[in-house]
Amino acid sequence: MSWFKAMGAPPLRRFLGGYTASMMGDQMWVPILGWTAGQYGQPVVAGLLLSVGTVPRALLMLLGGTLVDRHGIQRLAAVTQAGRILTMLALAAMAAVGVVTHNWIALLVVALVFGAIDAVNIPALEAAPALIAEPDQLPRLAGLLQTVGRLASVAGAPLSGLLIAVGGVPAGAMGCALLFAVALAVLRRAGLPGRRTGTSGNLGTGTGGLRYIASNPVLRTLIVAIACLNFAIMSSFNVGITLLVKDHGWSAAVFGLFEGSFGAGAMVGAVIVVVSRPARRPALVALGWVAVQIPLLVALGFIGSVLWISVVSVLVGLTLGPASALLIGLAQVTTDRNYIGRVMSVVGFASIGLTPVSYLLFSLVADLAGIGTAFVAGGALELLVLVMLAVSPALRTTKLTGSVDGGEQQPSGGTLVEETP
Repeated sequence: MSWFKAMGAPPLRRFLGGYTASMMGDQMWVPILGWTAGQYGQPVVAGLLLSVGTVPRALLMLLGGTLVDRHGIQRLAAVTQAGRILTMLALAAMAAVGVVTHNWIALLVVALVFGAIDAVNIPALEAAPALIAEPDQLPRLAGLLQTVGRLASVAGAPLSGLLIAVGGVPAGAMGCALLFAVALAVLRRAGLPGRRTGTSGNLGTGTGGLRYIASNPVLRTLIVAIACLNFAIMSSFNVGITLLVKDHGWSAAVFGLFEGSFGAGAMVGAVIVVVSRPARRPALVALGWVAVQIPLLVALGFIGSVLWISVVSVLVGLTLGPASALLIGLAQVTTDRNYIGRVMSVVGFASIGLTPVSYLLFSLVADLAGIGTAFVAGGALELLVLVMLAVSPALRTTKLTGSVDGGEQQPSGGTLVEETP
């Protein structure tokens, strides 16, 4: 099936609509939380409120993946969107009567609940593509979802700010609730897979999912590579760029320029995957993108020009988009469908849950050895990814094939076919 014909299929089209609405709501929630936290006038409290939501999400994400495999994507997607609606309605009501204005504990509870729901929502939505799309289209779909995420981050924050300016926190929370309601309605009609009745004895256990990953050398290598790639890039741009701006005495506008340049490059890179023909050997193509990215990332720590840092930031983002889309798509098609929720929860944990650790380690290296050395360390970590991909014959020579259409579904989203070079 062609890419454009696949995109016209109702299940995939509805999933994309629901995913977009859900992502927009996510991106609106962060500024609402930040604005409300800032009103208390206590930096420590504000920092606690902004970070506390990520803790249950990271800790419970593996459990969330187990629930997805046990109860099915359709049910979990509906339950999580409904839970997010109720959470936002509760926040709107509490804000309207002044509860969260005078009691930061109430906002803390809201942030914790939202983070816990997200721990199930993320693996549910990330697992869906492997079960509704053709295997050879998964990297392109991963690129499309990354593009949606970038666009949501660009549009979500201004929309949230506009609603808060017009009607305060209650209006912002109601806007989030409306988007989650749209996501719920659309996803319920997407025909997402329900509960699976697989024969594996480990179907409902988190440890079974970890054992499955550990026993699959291709999948194990992919997840470690994705984790290292995100570890290096997220710390470099969320901490490293901040330190560079401060070290050179540049303004917040320059910081925004660098971050925007990286985001624009990543969006274009993801679009490249979407519009390109499926890679015959996706891991090999991803290896090439990472190889180009390494010297660019290292160079950021030693450039003193606003113009050139902006240009290099665009190029780093441009190389990250295809590399991550190809690796995530390959991980999805490599996975047995009975384990797809747990595998995607581990991928999510590697991409999101480890981010605070990467911030801490980058800061420590920069403090002890300098900012340039910290960027070199990030490049070294990406070099590890390059080596892992290069020394794995199974990954280098793998292509995607198989189908999810017609007949009885196979255990995995597709078939990994190794070719002898």
